Amino acid sequence: MRPRNTPAARTAPVDAGCLPDLPRLVPLQNGKHVFGPSRSTWYRLGEAGHIRLVKVGRGTFLDTASVLASLPTIPTKPAT
Repeated sequence: MRPRNTPAARTAPVDAGCLPDLPRLVPLQNGKHVFGPSRSTWYRLGEAGHIRLVKVGRGTFLDTASVLASLPTIPTKPAT
């Protein structure tokens, strides 16, 4: 069951023990399916320095450790 989009759920610390085994790098186009935000959001977060993006050949990947470490600090839109 996915947590509700409440302020408490958005700011709750990530418990790595409750997450499935994740690869060290996640392809950017799969970031929405793994973590939630869209591809353009990942680019904005990378440019702002919130997460680390890794280029391998022509592909761009999300560094899983940086995403998990920064999830509690990533700015979110207020609930409408």
